[in-house]
Amino acid sequence: MPVTGPPNAEKITAAQFNELVQLYNAYWQGETYSYTDSIVTETYTDGDNSANQTYTIQQPLGAPDGWFIKKVMLLKPNGFLKELQTSHYEYEVNGQVITFIDQYGNIPEVGSTVTITIVNSHTTETARQKGWGQPAVIPTVAQTTKITAEHTNYLLAQINAGLWHIEEDLASLQVKRSKETSISATIYNQLENLYNNVIEPKKFNVDPASKNVTTAVITTHNSSTPWEQDLYSEHKFAFTSYSEARHFFNSGGELLIDMSSTAGGTNPESLSWNSFFENLGIIRIGAKTTTNDGDGEGDAPYTSIGGVKGFYSMSGYDNGSSPTNDDWVTVYNVAADDYIAGEYGSGSYNSPGGVYSQRRFVIDLRGTINPTTNDFEIHLLIKLIEDENDGLAINTNITCELGYAQPLETPHTATIGGTSLATYFSPETDVNYVFLERAAPIISQVTLWTPTNYLTVTITGV
Repeated sequence: MPVTGPPNAEKITAAQFNELVQLYNAYWQGETYSYTDSIVTETYTDGDNSANQTYTIQQPLGAPDGWFIKKVMLLKPNGFLKELQTSHYEYEVNGQVITFIDQYGNIPEVGSTVTITIVNSHTTETARQKGWGQPAVIPTVAQTTKITAEHTNYLLAQINAGLWHIEEDLASLQVKRSKETSISATIYNQLENLYNNVIEPKKFNVDPASKNVTTAVITTHNSSTPWEQDLYSEHKFAFTSYSEARHFFNSGGELLIDMSSTAGGTNPESLSWNSFFENLGIIRIGAKTTTNDGDGEGDAPYTSIGGVKGFYSMSGYDNGSSPTNDDWVTVYNVAADDYIAGEYGSGSYNSPGGVYSQRRFVIDLRGTINPTTNDFEIHLLIKLIEDENDGLAINTNITCELGYAQPLETPHTATIGGTSLATYFSPETDVNYVFLERAAPIISQVTLWTPTNYLTVTITGV
């Protein structure tokens, strides 16, 4: 959060201008992170042998919100090593006082060593959920610089490119001033409000006109092979790096899944999947959400077991080609039981997507760094889980189309060139700022559609 702005009657200082640049750069460019935990270890010596001792944990250099205390180890003078519990786990920006509350009375004493491990992670650190991966915002200025509109116009042009990416709304764009105009402190408070109340809540948005929606980059199917129990297939979306993946999702990019079933479907189980896919529509996996857009008739999205999850719900574990259960995270789990068989071969339909049904459509995600290419891969496991094994083969052909919604370059200089709109993105002649296109992932199938038996379906989070 920015500091409190200066009184409006004052002129903005170089330090305040530099802060505005840095605050916007967190959205426009962002920092660099790793998918797996980043770890900092701090060591403290001695103690006073009293209960509820406290230590102030120092902030790792440049550490933003989201760092947390992962482990506290106590080494006593006699060689006894013990992991301690603490009363706080969230890590604050300016350091945090933690209290040891080990239930067995193992507390620091004279001659003890306390080692505190602090981490940030893919799932907990909110700062990495900013950053569109654009070139750095204009450089900061010397502290003695007198700030005029010549400086602020460059910042406003880049802010406007970001706002236009979020939503093509002319009313939201910032107006530049004459170059020699001195700048009052009102601009500090104005931009502080813009960052906090416009950009922050809409940072994952992308205007529909600024994205390329491609739903069928690849198509896979089970070749109409009948299956009796459950069915799954694994696919992957490969980015050139974890940073590219973050920038894609932070900019409003989505992974798209369009399920359907075609030829076949002559028993209630098959008809149930046919109807479910028809009502499901396209599934969209975004930065923090996974949802479906339905059949186009205005139905609400289905409710997924376990709450709303997306890219930033992935575990942060990376065991490579031998993933464990800890690597996988379920981001979408809905009922697929919407066909009710009746007497004499008749049937009826109820509302799909319910919470308690045992026939489930499930999507699991995991992330990994490819050791050969160094690509960051998002592996996507689609599961079709049957409610019971009644010996009836499902004979419908399962088809899966996978694609993406890709954030594109905006504004298009060829389209707005020569118009009054172009001035919002141009601080001076022959200088134009645009939001650069985000790289789309390469999609492939890892595992063919394969029958299996997940035995029982455990429904949690209801």
